[in-house]
Amino acid sequence: PELREFLLQTSIADVVSAPLADAITGRADGEGCLARLEREHALVSALGADRKWYRYHPLFAELLRSQLRYEAPLVVCGLHRRAAVWHAGQQLPAEALKHAAAAADWDLVSALASEHWVPLLVHGELDVLGAALGHLPRERTTEDPDVALALSGVLLDAGDEARATTLFDHAMAARERVPAA
Repeated sequence: PELREFLLQTSIADVVSAPLADAITGRADGEGCLARLEREHALVSALGADRKWYRYHPLFAELLRSQLRYEAPLVVCGLHRRAAVWHAGQQLPAEALKHAAAAADWDLVSALASEHWVPLLVHGELDVLGAALGHLPRERTTEDPDVALALSGVLLDAGDEARATTLFDHAMAARERVPAA
């Protein structure tokens, strides 16, 4: 039962490491569980030469996610929130944004977008930023100048100049609320 619960909870991540698994589950046995699952050929594969990251077979992962949503729908957002916080702590903003959006944690999405939109732009990850910001409630995108500016950049990159300009104007109107730093 413990291994089944581990699989269900960690299935929310596309790839999982022992520290991420521990953060998601609140347990301290992620390394042992992942190594055991791979060793026993449980549709889990280690990635890379260092074998620190693991991926569940895509069909197996989808089955686990579906079962998790069925058995414990109220737990899913909390698991995504834990994953988002862990990824943010590891300076992995794209993954943090994905999980924050999946958790519907709009405060965290806004904070991550505000802090990391320029690096995401530079690294060509605007699709991740756009997907996360696309889920934000509309008032969030106009009230928070950093978020408005970030989404404006995403829309401009996508060729939607009219909406980008509108959001840029919202950001400019609220610029006095943006810290100088």
